[in-house]
Amino acid sequence: MPVLVMAGEADCVVPVENSRLLAEKLPNAQLVTFPGAGHLFVVERADEVNSIIIDFLKGGAPHA
Repeated sequence: MPVLVMAGEADCVVPVENSRLLAEKLPNAQLVTFPGAGHLFVVERADEVNSIIIDFLKGGAPHA
Protein backbone atom coordinates (compact mmCIF):
# COMPACT_ATOMS: atom_id res chain seq x y z
CA MET A 1 0.00 0.00 0.00
CA PRO A 2 1.39 3.45 -0.86
CA VAL A 3 2.15 5.70 2.10
CA LEU A 4 2.61 9.47 2.10
CA VAL A 5 4.90 10.85 4.81
CA MET A 6 5.14 14.64 5.13
CA ALA A 7 7.19 16.81 7.46
CA GLY A 8 8.35 20.34 8.02
CA GLU A 9 12.13 20.56 7.94
CA ALA A 10 12.16 23.17 10.74
CA ASP A 11 9.85 21.18 13.03
CA CYS A 12 11.00 21.60 16.64
CA VAL A 13 8.37 19.19 18.03
CA VAL A 14 8.97 16.14 15.84
CA PRO A 15 12.37 16.21 14.09
CA VAL A 16 12.24 15.69 10.33
CA GLU A 17 14.70 12.82 10.77
CA ASN A 18 11.85 10.78 12.31
CA SER A 19 9.89 11.12 9.08
CA ARG A 20 12.92 10.18 7.02
CA LEU A 21 13.41 7.01 9.07
CA LEU A 22 9.71 6.17 8.84
CA ALA A 23 9.72 6.56 5.06
CA GLU A 24 12.84 4.38 4.79
CA LYS A 25 11.22 1.58 6.80
CA LEU A 26 7.81 1.58 5.10
CA PRO A 27 7.56 -0.14 1.74
CA ASN A 28 6.08 2.11 -0.95
CA ALA A 29 6.53 5.25 1.15
CA GLN A 30 6.87 8.65 -0.42
CA LEU A 31 8.51 11.36 1.70
CA VAL A 32 7.76 15.02 1.11
CA THR A 33 9.49 17.64 3.25
CA PHE A 34 8.82 21.35 3.42
CA PRO A 35 11.97 23.51 3.76
CA GLY A 36 11.61 26.26 6.34
CA ALA A 37 8.27 24.93 7.60
CA GLY A 38 7.68 23.91 11.19
CA HIS A 39 5.34 21.54 12.98
CA LEU A 40 2.27 23.27 11.54
CA PHE A 41 3.41 22.94 7.93
CA VAL A 42 -0.13 21.83 7.06
CA VAL A 43 -1.33 25.33 7.94
CA GLU A 44 1.80 27.21 6.86
CA ARG A 45 1.77 25.64 3.39
CA ALA A 46 -1.89 24.60 3.11
CA ASP A 47 -2.28 25.02 -0.66
CA GLU A 48 0.89 23.07 -1.41
CA VAL A 49 0.04 20.34 1.13
CA ASN A 50 -3.48 19.95 -0.23
CA SER A 51 -2.21 19.68 -3.79
CA ILE A 52 0.31 16.99 -2.82
CA ILE A 53 -2.32 14.99 -0.90
CA ILE A 54 -4.79 15.17 -3.79
CA ASP A 55 -2.12 14.09 -6.30
CA PHE A 56 -1.10 11.23 -4.00
CA LEU A 57 -4.68 10.02 -3.59
CA LYS A 58 -5.17 10.15 -7.36
CA GLY A 59 -2.08 7.98 -7.79
CA GLY A 60 0.02 10.79 -9.26
CA ALA A 61 3.78 10.98 -9.57
CA PRO A 62 5.84 11.33 -6.40
CA HIS A 63 6.83 14.82 -5.30
CA ALA A 64 10.41 15.77 -4.55
